[in-house]
Amino acid sequence: MLLHRYGPLVWAVCRRVTGDGHAAEDAFQATFLVLIRKAGSIRPRHSLGGWLHRTATNIALKARAMANRCSQCESPHATIPETAISEPPESTDPAVLAALDEEIARLPDRLRAAVVLCELQGLSRREAAVHLRIAEGTVSSRLAAARKRLARQLSKRGVRQVGGIGGLLGSICSAQAGVPPKEMFAAVQLVSSEAQLVKSSVSLLVEGELKAMLLAKLTTVAMGVVTLIALVVIQWPTANTVVANYEPIPTLTPARAPTPPPEPREGVIVVTSSSLSGASPLALYTPDGKEIDKPVVGAAADQLKPGQPPVCRMLLPRLSPDAKRLLAIKLGPIPNNSGPWTPNHLWIFDLNSKDGPSEALMTEMRRPSVIWSTDGARLYGSQVDPEKIMEPREENKPPPMVSWVYDLKAKKKTPLALPVGHTIVDISPDGKTLLTVVEDVLDQSSTQSYLVPLDSLKPRLLTNKSFKGMRFSPDGKWVVGDRRGKKEDNPNYIPLLVVSVADGSERRIPVSERLVRLQYACWSPDGKRIAYLWNEEIPQPPGAVAPAGPGVGTAPRLTVVDSDGRNAKTIIRWEQGQYILGLDWK
Repeated sequence: MLLHRYGPLVWAVCRRVTGDGHAAEDAFQATFLVLIRKAGSIRPRHSLGGWLHRTATNIALKARAMANRCSQCESPHATIPETAISEPPESTDPAVLAALDEEIARLPDRLRAAVVLCELQGLSRREAAVHLRIAEGTVSSRLAAARKRLARQLSKRGVRQVGGIGGLLGSICSAQAGVPPKEMFAAVQLVSSEAQLVKSSVSLLVEGELKAMLLAKLTTVAMGVVTLIALVVIQWPTANTVVANYEPIPTLTPARAPTPPPEPREGVIVVTSSSLSGASPLALYTPDGKEIDKPVVGAAADQLKPGQPPVCRMLLPRLSPDAKRLLAIKLGPIPNNSGPWTPNHLWIFDLNSKDGPSEALMTEMRRPSVIWSTDGARLYGSQVDPEKIMEPREENKPPPMVSWVYDLKAKKKTPLALPVGHTIVDISPDGKTLLTVVEDVLDQSSTQSYLVPLDSLKPRLLTNKSFKGMRFSPDGKWVVGDRRGKKEDNPNYIPLLVVSVADGSERRIPVSERLVRLQYACWSPDGKRIAYLWNEEIPQPPGAVAPAGPGVGTAPRLTVVDSDGRNAKTIIRWEQGQYILGLDWK
C-alpha cells in the first residue's frame, strides 16, 4: 500500500518543513489526496518517491504559512523580539533541515529521484539502479551532482553545513521515523472516504497545490507560445519596408558551431536462460556486464511437465523498440506424444510489472521465431505449419515453416505469404524489409539468408555463401551472423561475420580460438559494437575422462566487440554446464 511505503517519507517532510504537529497532519493528508487526483499523470512511475517529496514540501510550506497567519491572528499583541544578527544555524537546527527539504524539492526530477531513494529512504545504489532502471554508475553520478547543487544552494541561504552536505542528508535519513498510528489511521480513512469528510484546512491545501500545478503547466505552455510569436514577429515585414528597386546584397552569414551529436545510448542487454526453483530466467545487464534487474516472469514459471520441479527455459528474447516490453519463447510444457517438434509458447513481459504476465500470448508453437515491428504495434513470426507438426524431420529439406503478422491491439493474426520454409529473424530499421533464413535443421552448414521486401514478399538472396543472418545493423546496411555448423564438423566454419546488404561482401570478426560454437549475436543501439553469446571449451586436466552430457565441458560467455573487430571484452562468464538461451540489446 502506498501509504505504508511512502508514508514515513511524506510524514517526515511535513514535520520538518512545518515545525508544527497540526500543520504537519494537514499537509500529510493533503499530499496523498493530491496523489489520488494526479496519479494518472505521474511519469515515469518509478519517480513516485521524488514526486511525493516535492509535493509534500510545497504543501507543507503552504500549511506553515497558514499556521503562521493563524498564530498572528490569535496573538495580536504578542511582543516583537529585538532584531539581532545571528550566526548561520547549525546542521541540527530544524530550520536547516526544512531548508534542505526545500532545496531537494527544487532539484530536477532525475536528481531528486536518486536523492529520495538513496539519501531519504535508505536504499543502496544498486537497489536504486534497479528501481530507476538505470546503471549503478548513473545513480552515483546523479547523487554527486545533487549533493553539489544542494551544498551550493544552502550556502547561498547562509546555512553552515556542519559535517558537509552528506552529514545533513544523513541526519535526515537517521531521524526519519514511521507515521504515528493516529495520523496513519486518519489518512487511510481520508483517502477511502467521500470528499465531504475532508477538513476545510486540508481542502484548502489540496486546491492550492492543484492550482499551483496547473499554473506551472500553463506557464510552460505560455512561454513556448510567446517564444514562437516573438520569432514570427521578428521576421515579419513591417508596413515601412521598402521593396522598390531592391537588389539582393550578398551578406556574410556567421558560421555556426556544429550541433554536437547526441550522446550514444548505451541501452540494456537482456539475456535469457534456463532457471530452476522458480528463479527468473530473464536478466538485464549494462553493456559492461553489471546486472541491473531480473524481471518477474509470473505464470511463465511453470514446470515443463506435471509433477516435475519448476523449470523455466526462455529462448529468443526481443526487446520492444521502446525497451519497455520483452517477448520471449518458453520451452514447454511438453505433453506426451508431442511429435518431433517441441511445443513452445510465446510470452510478453512488461518490464515495469511487479507480477508478470498471467498467460501466454500464443501456445503450442513449433520451432517459432518472433520479432517486433519497428513501431511495436505488431509482431512478425514464423513457425512449423500447425497441420504438419507430427510429420518427421526430413534431411536436406527445410522444415515446413509458415509466417504471419499479429496486430497486438486488434489481437488478430494474419497469414504472411512467404515461401514455405522461410523463417523470419529480423526486420530492417525502416520497417520495409524482412530478414529470413532457410536452413536444414539436420545440416545447418547449408543455411541461406534472404532479404524480403514487405511490399512484394519476393525473397532476394543476401549472399551466395552459406550464412545464418541474425540481425540488421541500426543503419540497415549490414547483417551480423555466422557461417553455420560446428567447429569440429565444418572446416569452413566462421563463427562471426558481418555481411553487406548492398552487395553481399563480408567481413570476419576475430573470436577466441577456444570458441566451440556461436549462439547469438546482435548490435548495440548505436551500431558501433556487437554483442555475442558463445561457448568456450574448458580444458580438462591430462588423463582426465572427457565429460559427457549437454553443456558439460563448455561454459557460456558474453563478449562485446567493436564492429570492426577491435577491443573485444568478455563481460560475463557463466559456469560450466549453464544454459544461456538468448540475447538482445536495445
